[in-house]
Amino acid sequence: MLASGVIQKITCIAPVVDRSQLGMCFGRSTLDHIKDQPRMGVRATSDEAHLVALCEAHTEAGARAGFQWNTSHRPELRVYLALAGMAPVEDD
Repeated sequence: MLASGVIQKITCIAPVVDRSQLGMCFGRSTLDHIKDQPRMGVRATSDEAHLVALCEAHTEAGARAGFQWNTSHRPELRVYLALAGMAPVEDD
């Protein structure tokens, strides 16, 4: 929880999860929902255990440039959330 009046900058975690992405970030930041396990048609809940901050380059907008990082790295994002103490790791 942030103190009143404190502004927190959202930072893309793609370079933390995948070091090859250092310096590749651009655009606005957004929150991406990460499900506990892969399944179609159900969005993950909007809480700390299921959200990661990503920049425009690492979301669907980046796919227009020919690469969509977020969907190809879901297992790594689940491990990141688990190691951060936010979510359990389940086998895919």
